[in-house]
Amino acid sequence: MSTSSGGSLRGLREANRARVLQILQSGPRPQVQIAAEAGVSPATVTSLVRELVDSGQVVVAPGTSSGRRATIVSLATQPPGSFVGVSLRRDGVDVAVWGRDGARFETATWVGLPEPDQPIRERIARFVARLLPEQAIGATVAVPAAVPLARRETIVLPPDYPLAEWLDDDAMVPLEQVLGTAVTEKNDANLAALAELRLGAAQGLSHALYLELSDGVGGAFILNNEIFEGDGGMAGELGHLQGSEHGPRCWCGNRGCLELLVGADALLPGLRALHPGEQITLRTLADDVAAGRDLARRIAVEAGRDAGYGVAPLVQALNLSTVIVGGQLAACGDPLLSSFTETLSHFSTLVGPRVETRLASLGAPAVALGAVVDAAARTGLYSFSELKLG
Repeated sequence: MSTSSGGSLRGLREANRARVLQILQSGPRPQVQIAAEAGVSPATVTSLVRELVDSGQVVVAPGTSSGRRATIVSLATQPPGSFVGVSLRRDGVDVAVWGRDGARFETATWVGLPEPDQPIRERIARFVARLLPEQAIGATVAVPAAVPLARRETIVLPPDYPLAEWLDDDAMVPLEQVLGTAVTEKNDANLAALAELRLGAAQGLSHALYLELSDGVGGAFILNNEIFEGDGGMAGELGHLQGSEHGPRCWCGNRGCLELLVGADALLPGLRALHPGEQITLRTLADDVAAGRDLARRIAVEAGRDAGYGVAPLVQALNLSTVIVGGQLAACGDPLLSSFTETLSHFSTLVGPRVETRLASLGAPAVALGAVVDAAARTGLYSFSELKLG
């Protein structure tokens, strides 16, 4: 995908806006001091502050600085509006909205979205608009793809990716027009990990690996109680670790990628004998495991082994103490987790016996909730304890 200077400029502006809000968490500042601390021009800060005032995130008041008149900027304490998280799945969309009345979660398949004759980005925008109880003051969209920090420069997509049009340069425009606020895109596994870190199974952990097992394979590193995105924002692409050097060739060009061993396309064909003529998904596999079907259990156990073998070198190299397994496949429960834990322990010999493994706790809403948490975190206005689920 070609480089977009517009996308890069938008990413830079969003980073500067986040930096201004971060600075203001330490207390009110004159605009000129904010410019100095953020390392940007006074004109840029003036423009950013105007946007933040319009969105209700900051307030300004006349004051003095070094004996001269100055504009003092401070965080607004209770801005009106909601935070929005949108998760783009291969087969549909999840939306979480966090407002003053709590959090709301809705999901829809592509077929279930309104106005089927419209482009998918327009349909998503209309679906989100129907769920908003009030103006949006922050929004994040989760995509099942590698999203570099410099937006759209080198986004990596498989050839059959069904949402490619969403990643065009103007894809955000309909949603931004509906919400009335800038929209940030991030990787879905990173956002699921963020949700588990702030609200779920990873709370209180300083260092951990989050492994997302769904249609594909993703992951995220929790380091020093934060999501580590890497130098370019693409850390955690675990699906393209090599699980077998003699395995099938992946669309990325390598052989035996982990995604080809434990992704949906690898696991579900073996389940067709139990469901002739039916449409089967990873939910079907999890239901069959819960029902005690031996074939389904064997598939889950083998997937756990392959996943454990694939990530063991990372766990050992980073000396991580906890691995959290999430995604649709995590619904297979103990058969998956037990074989994963046993294999991980065996192949990360130095640290494996001391590594704790856990299933993620937030389930299907995790990615959209992570997007909401990300949107709220960029404002610095809310504590995550205020996010009431249900």
